Amino acid sequence: MDQLPDSLLRQADAKAAAEQPGADVKFPPLMVASILEQLKVEFQAGQSTQDGLAVVHFALEPQPGRQVALQVLFEYQHTSNTGQLLGPAQFETRVLEMNGWERRL
Repeated sequence: MDQLPDSLLRQADAKAAAEQPGADVKFPPLMVASILEQLKVEFQAGQSTQDGLAVVHFALEPQPGRQVALQVLFEYQHTSNTGQLLGPAQFETRVLEMNGWERRL
């Protein structure tokens, strides 16, 4: 998210705050959903994998037959020094890949 323009992040914060009064507007999934909507990117949120072992945070289909899973990582899901995924996030990544998803973090 650090690579997105600040103006887009501010707009996402304002939109999330307006749509979800009292919610934590800095909650990354809300911000990502708002940004995808502003960019007019079609997505499905919370889609399960075929085997039911993982949930795709944001499912994108940029081309027919190509499935891209946009996953939101929290600070506790990876190491701060190297960015290596920790246990549950690593498992989720492998499940997504085994179910035919391209993964983007």
